[in-house]
Amino acid sequence: MRSPPRARAHGEYLKSGFYQLALAADVPIGLGYIDYGRKQVGIDRYVRMTGNEEQDLQVLRDFYATIKPRRPGSAGGLKFRQRQP
Repeated sequence: MRSPPRARAHGEYLKSGFYQLALAADVPIGLGYIDYGRKQVGIDRYVRMTGNEEQDLQVLRDFYATIKPRRPGSAGGLKFRQRQP
């Protein structure tokens, strides 16, 4: 029997659907985490996206910089793929 495909695989970019939906619906994004270093799980805060992608992604980078992942070498970058014109 084949195992099911992995839901989340390592990637160089974030998928931007969550960002686009949050902007369109004008709702905040919950910053959830699993911190293996401190053995903690939770949603720390909710942030409202501004529409300025670089500024919004910096907020995410700053928050997740202190969170220790299970496999640090597999962590992807916090950036979106450039859109094609």
